[in-house]
Order: sequence, then structure tokens, then C-alpha cells
Amino acid sequence: MNRNLKYLANDSKEREFVEYLRYGTNTTTIQLTLIAALETTTPNVSTRVSINLHIIGAAGAEFASVPAFEELLHLLPSLTTLQLSFVGLNVAEDLKDDTKTQNLHTLQCCTMCTKMGRSISIATWRGPYHAYVDTEFYKTPDLAAAFHSGFAVDEVADWSPTIKYLAYAPHPTLFTAARYFEIQGEMRVWKNLGARFVKNAEVNKWKGMSPSLGVCGDKPNEVTYRNYWWYIVKQR
Repeated sequence: MNRNLKYLANDSKEREFVEYLRYGTNTTTIQLTLIAALETTTPNVSTRVSINLHIIGAAGAEFASVPAFEELLHLLPSLTTLQLSFVGLNVAEDLKDDTKTQNLHTLQCCTMCTKMGRSISIATWRGPYHAYVDTEFYKTPDLAAAFHSGFAVDEVADWSPTIKYLAYAPHPTLFTAARYFEIQGEMRVWKNLGARFVKNAEVNKWKGMSPSLGVCGDKPNEVTYRNYWWYIVKQR
């Protein structure tokens, strides 16, 4: 096996091990892409003690990867407090609450991080992001991110007000996509809004490495990878 997780021998055990590692990148691609975005947008990220991130349009993949967010503490040694806000229409609804309430959670960190007083707090809010920014809970993040939003091809009407807000938001916003035709559609939307970019759309070094077969889109049976494309909209 080499650094690109490719087989070096025709060995079934090696193949099994490599595929296991590749599958794991479908989770860690979220955290590693966030760190890469922070390194691009935040010059002092390596010395920051606190970082506030907003995950826009949070759904199953983002919630499934929650334990891996501790990697930000491991890879950014100065970081002691990580604040996460998961916002979106697919955020699980608390039957006792409504969208006027923000639900707070604390992630259990590893023994070493706990001894060092490091912590991760997670806030969840059900609703569109452009509505969330007008609530009492909103605090301007260091970075916001929308993974695989598909806002130019799926649920366009739901996403439109949020995208218009993010074009002029007071923070940078990371976007990812699996397919190039999604990127093309999104770039047309941003151009019409007059958005500017910290990073133009390009292949993401930290994409997932386990392939999936796409059944929808402009190419039938296209092989896709999680977070294959990425770009960052500049703050205003």
C-alpha cells in the first residue's frame, strides 16, 4: 500500500485493509477539508485556542461523522475549545421544542484531551440558515461549511435565500460537491450574485477515497467521491 491508498501487491489481505482505510476517509474527509479551509482563511489557525464552525444543511453524513470532529483538536494542538453549530432543515427535531430553541450537546473527548481541558460543544437548530442568523443563538463563525449541498440542482427554492445571504456573509463559507456539473451550476449562481472567492473550485486533496456509483446527474452510472470538489466563498 502506498500513501495514495493504492495496492502494491495482488494480495487479498492487503486489498481488504486498503478498502477499509478508504472507506474511513468518507468520514474524515469532512474534518480534514474543514482544517484545510481554516488554513486557507484563518492565518493564525495554528495558534487559535477557540474556533467556531457552522455546518449548514447538516444531515446524515455530518451527524454520522461527529466523533471524528475531535481530530481538529488532535491536528490543531493549540485548540482547546471547538464550538460546532449544525443547522438545517434535516436536523433532527426535538418533539419538546421548536425552531425557537437551540439544543446543546457536549462531545465526549478522548482521555488525553479531557485531561488537557479541551472540549467540543455542539448546538443543533432545525431550520434554514438564513433564518438562524436572525436568532439570539447566532454568533458569527470563523468558518461556515455546506457539504454536498447541491443547491443549484436540488431543493433550489429552499436554498435560494440562504445562498443569497452567504454571498455577502461576514464569514467565509466552504462548499463541496461530488460532480462537476454541480460545480458549474453553483458557479453560475454565485456569478449572478456577484460573489467573490477565497479559493476557486478545484479538486479537493482531502476528498473521500471510497468510490460510489451515481444514478442521477448528467452522466449515467458516474463514479463519484465525497467532497471531490471544493471552493470557498469570501466574506464581505
